[in-house]
Amino acid sequence: MTFDPSFLDMMKDEITVQSGQTLDVYGAPSAGTSSTKQCRIVRKNKLARDAAGAEVVAGTQVWLQAPSGISVTDTVTMPDGSTPVIIAIEAYPDEDGLHHEVLLFQ
Repeated sequence: MTFDPSFLDMMKDEITVQSGQTLDVYGAPSAGTSSTKQCRIVRKNKLARDAAGAEVVAGTQVWLQAPSGISVTDTVTMPDGSTPVIIAIEAYPDEDGLHHEVLLFQ
């Protein structure tokens, strides 16, 4: 099954993603690119593990069509202007490959 475009009908929100800092040819940090992603924002507590393996409660989930290209080092700006920290990224495949991703935020 390929990605069904009707799945996007449930994604009425948008986030702005600023990719993590990269180093230029001289080794100086430079800001990454910025893009807007269509998504669904769900406020629901979920137990998750952060990058260090500690259990934390994720209070916000953002559902995206995959692959989103987002990593935990990126900065995500929510519609209300807040920039919560990404705890983890969950990937959900179907029989044809990666279908959607869920970003978990504190």
